Amino acid sequence: MSKFYNYLNQIKTPNLKYIEGWIHKKEYVKNTMDLYFENIANSDFNIFSKSELKELEYWLFDVSKKRRDLIYSNYPYNKHLESEAIKFNDSIILKECFNLLNFITNYHEAYIIRTKHEDDLKDTIFNVSFDKRKMNQRYKKFESISNNLRLNRKDKASYTLIKNILKLLTTKKYEKRAKFYIYTIALNFNVINWEKLISLNKIDDDVVNILFKTIDYFMYENYSENKIKHSSMIIVYTFLTKRMCLNENDSLDLTNRLCNDILYDLDSRKDYTKKELSQDIYVHSVFNYLPIFSHYNKKNKPIYTKQEEKKLAKTIQNKAISIDKKLKSYPIDEFINIFRNAHIDYIKLELMYLYSTKNEKS
Repeated sequence: MSKFYNYLNQIKTPNLKYIEGWIHKKEYVKNTMDLYFENIANSDFNIFSKSELKELEYWLFDVSKKRRDLIYSNYPYNKHLESEAIKFNDSIILKECFNLLNFITNYHEAYIIRTKHEDDLKDTIFNVSFDKRKMNQRYKKFESISNNLRLNRKDKASYTLIKNILKLLTTKKYEKRAKFYIYTIALNFNVINWEKLISLNKIDDDVVNILFKTIDYFMYENYSENKIKHSSMIIVYTFLTKRMCLNENDSLDLTNRLCNDILYDLDSRKDYTKKELSQDIYVHSVFNYLPIFSHYNKKNKPIYTKQEEKKLAKTIQNKAISIDKKLKSYPIDEFINIFRNAHIDYIKLELMYLYSTKNEKS
């Protein structure tokens, strides 16, 4: 990890200061993008072209203007909203734009992997994820490896774990529950302090490698590039409305502009509607450690029956109660709502990881 990434994510008392009454300047957007792309973004991929970066800079400038207008719409300061501008290393960066840029980059990187680097996914579930017959064949192959007496336990361990999960995914009774656990890992992967978790549980390096090899195997389901693109726009719209608190119409216009005019060269232009981006959203898949969200069209067969929803919500409830006993009194409908609105919780969790607002205040 870079020093900036460590700083923004792990330091307990970061030296960040809110800038109240900040003036809207393009240089702040440039500072934000420079900080992000020079120190945090994956340098292994050319995620954006030069023209896309330039258009993205203009786009973020317009987003930040909307944000600033909202914050300072009630003079002298709208107290229920925190400032967007923060001073970091003697430069003003835009906090929410920084976080938004992280989401856009991560999902666009996933899109590029899916469209241009598919061959790199041969050692994952990618090629068999939606074919039960092929998944069973893979299960039998890994079962054979895990039973091979010529191999030691360490060499067989990841195959044993993977084949057990594949077995669940091919069993009708447990398929959706197994997928839910995979989706949960994707939803929380970037907010888990793995280093602390590993040290507290005194897990040795061999076990860590086996764990991450197993997780990595299931993080690349074979969904279309359109699903990844749609998911990205759901996240952007959700961030603009739920985190930046912009109005829905402005958020919709900005989301469609990002999709149709900047990131994706579409043969047949189709603007998203509010409903497609904000209602009946479910986690449908995972790709590149990201949850892939999708809008459910009620004309189709329900993705989850009421009974399945209740079972999954019960799982969430049990996990939550194990962390905080007070949650035992919460009705099951509260946990069903969490399951149905995972995209909203996701953008909030990621923000907690990138910044700790409690410690940012000077």
